[in-house]
Amino acid sequence: MITVLTGENNFEVRQALAELSDSYTAGVERVDGASLTLAHIPDLLMGVSLFAENRLVIIDQLSASSAVWAKLPEWLSRVSDTIHLVLIEPSLDKRTSTYKALKVGADIKEFPAWTEKDGARVQAWAVHYAADQGLTLSRPVAAHLVSKVGVDQWRLSQAIAVLALLEEGTEITPVLIDATIVPSTEESAFQLLEAAFGGRAEEVARMVQSLALSEDPHRLMALIVSQVFSLAATVLAPEGADPAKDFGVHPFVISKLRRFKSSLGTPGALAMVELCAQADVDLKSSKAEPWVLVERLLVRIAHKDF
Repeated sequence: MITVLTGENNFEVRQALAELSDSYTAGVERVDGASLTLAHIPDLLMGVSLFAENRLVIIDQLSASSAVWAKLPEWLSRVSDTIHLVLIEPSLDKRTSTYKALKVGADIKEFPAWTEKDGARVQAWAVHYAADQGLTLSRPVAAHLVSKVGVDQWRLSQAIAVLALLEEGTEITPVLIDATIVPSTEESAFQLLEAAFGGRAEEVARMVQSLALSEDPHRLMALIVSQVFSLAATVLAPEGADPAKDFGVHPFVISKLRRFKSSLGTPGALAMVELCAQADVDLKSSKAEPWVLVERLLVRIAHKDF
């Protein structure tokens, strides 16, 4: 049997691999595909183990060994009946003859990375995963957790693990989550904008100082600019338009940003977009220390200096 686990969602890839491995008490081998040559293939795919009747052979990124990957179609039909071959490939080139052969002769399981558009699915997963850890999350609380942490399952699983360590019987609420869980970079960007739109320049400065200890200023600036552009889209959208659909922005993000719409107006939205564009150019051209540019942008928004 041949199984291919592919996709950028390595949390689900690892979960799927764990489920496959659990059925084997022995005979599990895991090898780095980049280190393999054609000489290794006969033993891996046809060899017999002295310690187990059946073998689970896991190969990470066999495609990194181009010579072996190109010859793999010739070996697929020769994989021993006592061997379950699992190929882990973050991405597959569907144009290759090897992929076409795998599509016919293997079970390909795809695990794409989740995005903001998968919000409902992520919330449902968080509720289910929390229950597996002995934790009860209501759907609204799960939605708040996702807004705080983001859609990355590793971060969500870590956050749920932290909540599971609280005293038994503790009710999980949005207030408790805010006090316990470190926000994602995306949520931090929104909190910065929220403080800036509220005219709280001193709070902005404190938040930037704190974020500078752990975040990448370039990533944070990109998120701030992206959220400002999304806000501008909601302000400038004509009556009856759907900014979420037209600009590919998740409705949840639009709903969070919409609260700032009335304080901007069309002139303010256009001026702020221009301000952000200039800040982005300054950052990329290294006109000043990155964190200085991030703080300067937000303080100007707080002072409505645009």
